[in-house]
Amino acid sequence: MFTKYNDLLSKGLYITNAEAKDDLNGRNRQVSIQFVSKLYPSVADSTVKVTDSELKDYYEKHKDNYKQDNLRKIEYVSYPVVASKADEDKLIKWITDIKTEFASVEDPSAFVNINSDTPYDSTFFKKSELSPVLGEFAFNGNVGDIYGPYKENNSWKLAKILKFEELPDSVEARHILIQVNAQEELAKATSKIDSIKNLI
Repeated sequence: MFTKYNDLLSKGLYITNAEAKDDLNGRNRQVSIQFVSKLYPSVADSTVKVTDSELKDYYEKHKDNYKQDNLRKIEYVSYPVVASKADEDKLIKWITDIKTEFASVEDPSAFVNINSDTPYDSTFFKKSELSPVLGEFAFNGNVGDIYGPYKENNSWKLAKILKFEELPDSVEARHILIQVNAQEELAKATSKIDSIKNLI
């Protein structure tokens, strides 16, 4: 996949002779200019007379600059979708009823994906990454303990401690960079990278 990606890049990069010459000229051509500036406010408005024909002529030449997208004025009423007290009571009853099943289920990921609007998340969390209440539960409880139902971000949830892990806070990475200044150097650099990769 890495080789295919490099091949796509190498075959997608192409500079024409005209582009190369234009770039060379742009880098090497120098021009000496002398000019005198006159500030716009220094000319009194009363000394300038603009005719209707001049205005029309200017507009015809620049009318594309004044194009505007179509606009619409809309009036609307917003109806917030909020669960009623009866809806919330039903939801609390349902989540309380499945709490026992959640405690004993052998495959928590499948259970969560079937019963929850939020997919199963296998991430390990630090205490600081959880809400204060959930953090206290997770770091003072035991594997298999369940917390909830509790409401968070307008959702009713159950939380279960599945596993404790001691993980490193950071990972050290090192890079070997090989500079490529021209298209013909890419294949040579790729070959060198592959050799280094094999040695590693």
